Amino acid sequence: MFDNVKLIFGKTIDTLKKKLNGMKKPIKMVIVGYFMLVVLLVVTYYSAWLYQGYNGQIVMSDLLAVIKEMIGPAMIGFMTFIAGCFIDMDNNGIPDKFEEDKTHEKGKLR
Repeated sequence: MFDNVKLIFGKTIDTLKKKLNGMKKPIKMVIVGYFMLVVLLVVTYYSAWLYQGYNGQIVMSDLLAVIKEMIGPAMIGFMTFIAGCFIDMDNNGIPDKFEEDKTHEKGKLR
């Protein structure tokens, strides 16, 4: 059973690595940074839970609220917006989101 889980987990990690390597560097840094932040918060939560459990007083509502906020829809939307600001399909050094704003400004009647 554990061999099947290991095989599936390994294939998933390989697929994620291939997709991540295909992305541009700024987007890759945003995604990896956000993932590391979430992992750090979860590890902190479990470490604090174990520490408080050892001392006989488990009160983790505040840290759990922070974790819920960091992985909630608002933060995912914010990270999607930030990552979208780095997309440059025509490779001219200006993100497409900002070029789009300039073309709309040029098309306005005065």
